[in-house]
Amino acid sequence: MCPLPSGRACPAPSTSTGCSRSPSAASWPPTSAGTVSCSTWAAGSPRGCCRTVSCRPSANSCRCGWTSWAAPPGSVTDVVLSHLHIDHVGWASTSGVPTFPRAGHHIHTADWKHYVDGDADDAVRRKVGPLRDTALLWDGDSVAPFDWLRLVHAPGHTPGTSVALIESRGQSLALVGDLFHHPAALDHPHWRCGFDWDTQQAAAARTEWLERLRTTRTPLVGPHFPGLEPVMLR
Repeated sequence: MCPLPSGRACPAPSTSTGCSRSPSAASWPPTSAGTVSCSTWAAGSPRGCCRTVSCRPSANSCRCGWTSWAAPPGSVTDVVLSHLHIDHVGWASTSGVPTFPRAGHHIHTADWKHYVDGDADDAVRRKVGPLRDTALLWDGDSVAPFDWLRLVHAPGHTPGTSVALIESRGQSLALVGDLFHHPAALDHPHWRCGFDWDTQQAAAARTEWLERLRTTRTPLVGPHFPGLEPVMLR
C-alpha cells in the first residue's frame, strides 16, 4: 500500500547506479516502511507524498499504520489497484463498505470485467464490488492520473494487470505489482507462475518490461519483494 496524503511535495526516488540493488523502500521516501498485504497503491493530491505502510492482515494493525503518519483512510483521495487478485484487494472494502470512502479507485477495465462483472473469483467480487460507485476504470495502453504517475497496461498475470511508473525530478520507480513476484525471476522471465491468467502473455510482458526498465535505468519493486527493496537491472 502506498498512500499519498495531500499537501506534500513528492520526493524524487533514491536509486543506485553501481549495483544491482537500489536503496530499500524504507529510504524512498525517507519515512516509508514495509508493505500492506493487499499491496494496492494509494495516492493523494498531485503533490502528494508516496508512502508505504508496514501492516499485518488485521484491522487494528492496518488502521494504526495509516494513522501513524497522519493519513487516516478518509484522507486518501486515490487508490490504484495493480490487479484484482484477492491478496491485492483485501482492504478494498470492509464489511461491504469501501475502506477508503472518499477515494477514487483506479482499475483497468479488463480486470473489472473479468473479476467484478464476470465470475472468475467470488471472493474478489465481494471485496471489489462495493467500489462500483468509486471505481475510476481506465482502458487502453496507459493513463496518467497525475503528472508524476503513469499506469501502463501489462496483461498476462491478469487481464488488466498494470505497472505504476512514478516519475519525478528526472528520476523514476516502477511499481510492478505481480509482474515479478521475486527478484530471482528477473533472470528468468519465462519461469511460469501458477497464478498467471495467460502464461505466454505474462512471460512476454515480463520480457518486454525487463528490456524497457533496463534501457531507461528505472529501478523496480514489487509488493512481494523481500523487504520491499527496489532492484536496478544491470
